[in-house]
Amino acid sequence: MSSTLRLSIIMVLLLATAALGLIAYNMMLPEAAPISVQAAPTPQAPRTPVYFVTKYPLTEGTLVRDHYLRPVPLAEAPSGAFTPGDMSKLRGSLVRKSVDAGNVITSQNVMLREDPGFFAALEKLCQDANNRQKTTVTVYRNGKAEGYSVRKTDAQADAACVELDANYPTNKLVAR
Repeated sequence: MSSTLRLSIIMVLLLATAALGLIAYNMMLPEAAPISVQAAPTPQAPRTPVYFVTKYPLTEGTLVRDHYLRPVPLAEAPSGAFTPGDMSKLRGSLVRKSVDAGNVITSQNVMLREDPGFFAALEKLCQDANNRQKTTVTVYRNGKAEGYSVRKTDAQADAACVELDANYPTNKLVAR
C-alpha cells in the first residue's frame, strides 16, 4: 500500500471521528429554553354590570318569558335588579307591579317561582281570568230565548293556566 493512500485513509478516519465527536457533543448540550416575549398588559376598562330591562310594558299578572327581556349594561341599577346569571330564577316569575318598557326589572316588580305564595297567586290569576272569560248572551229568535256562552281569550290568563297545569298537575282547579 502506498504512503499517500495510507495518509488519505488516516485523514478520512480523522475527519469522520471529528464529525462524530461534534455530533455527540451537540447532542449532550442541554436544550436552551425558548425565550418568550410578552407584551405589557393593557389596562382594561372597568366592566359595566349588565342588568335586565323589559322590551315591552309588562302588566300585573304577566308570566315573565325570556323574550320579554334584554340585557343592557348600566352603570347604576336599583337594588334587587336581575343580571343574566339570574335568568333561571326570573324565567316564569309573575309580574306583581307593572313595569314600563325599557325599565330595569327588580325583585320588587316580580314574584319569583320559589317565593311563598307564588302558586296561590298563579291559581288566583287563572281562576279569576276563567271566571271573567265566559259571557252568556241571550238571543231571541222566533219568540224563543236561546242562551249562548262565548269564551273570550286572554293571553295572560291562558299563560297562567298553562303554567299551572304544566308545573302543578296535582293541583287542578275545581272551577274549570
